[in-house]
Amino acid sequence: MPTSIPYKILHVINSLAMGGAEKLVADLAPRQRERGAVVRVLALNPAGDAFSYALRASGVEAAFACAHEASPYIPLRVGALRRAIAEFKPDILHAHLSPSFQWCAIAAATLPKGIRPRLIATEHAVLNRRMASRLLTALDRPIYRRYGAIACVSAEAAAALERWLGQNAARAVVIPNGIELRSFAPGGSAPDSGLIAWKAGRFLIAMTARLVPPKDHATALRALALLPEDYALAFIGEGPERHALEALATSFGVTGRVKFLGSRADIAGLLAAADAYMQSSKDEGFGIAALEAMASGLPVTASAVGGLKALASGAAVLVDSGDEAGFAAALKRIREDPRERADLIRAGIERAAAYGIEHTVEGYALAYRGLMEGA
Repeated sequence: MPTSIPYKILHVINSLAMGGAEKLVADLAPRQRERGAVVRVLALNPAGDAFSYALRASGVEAAFACAHEASPYIPLRVGALRRAIAEFKPDILHAHLSPSFQWCAIAAATLPKGIRPRLIATEHAVLNRRMASRLLTALDRPIYRRYGAIACVSAEAAAALERWLGQNAARAVVIPNGIELRSFAPGGSAPDSGLIAWKAGRFLIAMTARLVPPKDHATALRALALLPEDYALAFIGEGPERHALEALATSFGVTGRVKFLGSRADIAGLLAAADAYMQSSKDEGFGIAALEAMASGLPVTASAVGGLKALASGAAVLVDSGDEAGFAAALKRIREDPRERADLIRAGIERAAAYGIEHTVEGYALAYRGLMEGA
């Protein structure tokens, strides 16, 4: 029987733009509500919002700490968090990503003891900039100690956390990400008509990721430039690198073969319009976007990094990070070798079947219960 969640939960995240962590919150919160929780989601920055509408439609209140686009790193966000906690009085404060992670700990610590929530954080990455800084590491150690539990999206993320923080990672538990399998199953969503029209019979490669340096869209563009003219590439996601990537596409002479779709919530329909999927990231804690592509019946090629390597091994063509020639060769084989393509599709669907969102919901339900009972 599924574990009930009889708690008030406040999820805090930097934004609700398209991204793996944001998608997890958007999928997790409504299902926690179905199990009895009263759930709210607070995003520090409204820029690129892709999920608030669906959250509200499911009965989950989604709010923003400010009305206009602003950096989540501004310390004033602590004040907004304190007000949100004091008003909602959650049993559990669930933080996702930095600096939400730091601001949540500080905000909770400055509230009266009677309304301080229990704290849990999800580690979504294997690497982060703080790990390379002695100063930031020293600042983060006491922050981590304020959390009653740390959920890691993969064993690789948990191992990285342990290497970084040692005994401070003792409360870490692995709760793999999951997806709504029915939404992404082949035939479950109609192909996006606009994308079908744009690809115009070309072999379309999709990639879902925020347009930020760690996702390494530049390698994807370089791979496209090595492929024949009847290959096209669709980037699903938004971010600060967009103008630079558009300029790079122009310099490679592939502007007409690249579609920047921006932040979209209808991922299943976009993937249904594609012929293959590429994830050229330099680092991934898990690889939820690649998982969605596998569930959709797309053959996948991905960087052999972090949690993405563990997730996709045996179910995708793995390529060294930054190897555009390797990605181009993998995509050509996927298109030209029917047997390899069929094997990858079958293996991807089988792999995705083990990562239904209900497993993730149950993992967090048990973590919450342990957090509350151990408090």
